[in-house]
Amino acid sequence: MARMEFDIRTLSVLSTMGCLAFAFAAFTVARLHPSEASLRDWAKGALTAALATLLLGLRNTIPDFVSIVVANALLVLGAGFIYQGARGLLGFPVPAAWPWVLAGLAMPPLAWFTYGVPSVPARIAVVSALMLPSLLGGAWAFWRNDRNCACCTASPCWSSCWAR
Repeated sequence: MARMEFDIRTLSVLSTMGCLAFAFAAFTVARLHPSEASLRDWAKGALTAALATLLLGLRNTIPDFVSIVVANALLVLGAGFIYQGARGLLGFPVPAAWPWVLAGLAMPPLAWFTYGVPSVPARIAVVSALMLPSLLGGAWAFWRNDRNCACCTASPCWSSCWAR
């Protein structure tokens, strides 16, 4: 029986295409609801993730600094933008520096675990640990949101989602 090989480039292409499709959808909805600025944050996050997965897929074709360090920091940045979009959509304050701080924190350990003491598991742990606050923060924002609060019912986009 033939063994199926795992191809990281195929995974990268599929991930990039998924992120681009989500970004297109978010930009489309943002054009339909121009007052909902948070949708642009979702689209920025998806575009950033698309660029990151594209760069990850170009490993051994472009310099390691770009395909490893920059690409992984962009993943963290994209998650931060999506976190901002979630908070903005729900009417919560949006921390402007959040994604940039996390991406900046990612760069030194990613560079160290690429050039100093090369370790793929350590890079995965760094990226996972720095994406976790954005992912949990977004989940918590949705969890604690009251769908009948004034911030949600005032938004035309959000109101249509919760219409009874």
